[in-house]
Amino acid sequence: MSNFTARDAYRFHPIDWAAKNIPIQRMDFDWIERKILENEDEYPFLQFQVSTALGRVVGFFDENHKHFYIVLLDHKHNLQPSKRNDYTVNDTTIMYCDYSSFLLE
Repeated sequence: MSNFTARDAYRFHPIDWAAKNIPIQRMDFDWIERKILENEDEYPFLQFQVSTALGRVVGFFDENHKHFYIVLLDHKHNLQPSKRNDYTVNDTTIMYCDYSSFLLE
């Protein structure tokens, strides 16, 4: 986070929950422990890109900043719409991994 060049290259930044056209809010992530979800100061949600074509990864660091917990794979960059795309939120579908699908069944 202190390396500005790397941070900018990966578009690594905290989620701005007050930004224009955000389709969901932090409290919508209701599967996350309340002690984390209700503590934005110690557990800010962050995003970074894998590539411009593959969207963003959204998550948070643990209290020791050793592990990054992924909470959302945002293929269409909908969580934090940008001015470059006129703050558009694109249609998408919910994707499940094998484990999530198993739990739902």
